[in-house]
Amino acid sequence: MSQMHFNPKDISNQIIYHLTPHPHPHHIRDKVSRYLYMNPAMAELLNVPKGVPVEGKRLSEIKTDTSEFFEGIKKQEERVIQKETAVSLLITANFGKENRLQPYIFDIHPFFDETGQLVGTLAEARQCQFFSLLDYIQGKSPKTLGSFDEREIKVL
Repeated sequence: MSQMHFNPKDISNQIIYHLTPHPHPHHIRDKVSRYLYMNPAMAELLNVPKGVPVEGKRLSEIKTDTSEFFEGIKKQEERVIQKETAVSLLITANFGKENRLQPYIFDIHPFFDETGQLVGTLAEARQCQFFSLLDYIQGKSPKTLGSFDEREIKVL
């Protein structure tokens, strides 16, 4: 993975030091969903080719085949920024080099710089190993899934 370029006032070196080797995928995006940082695990999850710069770009500019899918995430990021509160999303999509359909939980948090200014969002993705609608109904799901709209609930 090439060296990440970021504005040091936006992201502390300690955060980069912590996230770069982290086994869970993480990214930091600005208020308009442009990447400020993506750790190698997230690049692998999203199947971003090695050496492709991501800083300052939206996912749709890096991987055009995923642009429509990630519009829903962008809407949730806007809500996180507006309300300065975290959200968890269950996302089932084709992930990784094998492009295999699998569920991931994306925890999206507001991200602040060293001075306390809201910069954008910090997301962590974790593979959802065991999940069924029955588990959710019985309250056994791994996280609250409050991101469904009415149409999605009807489909479920």
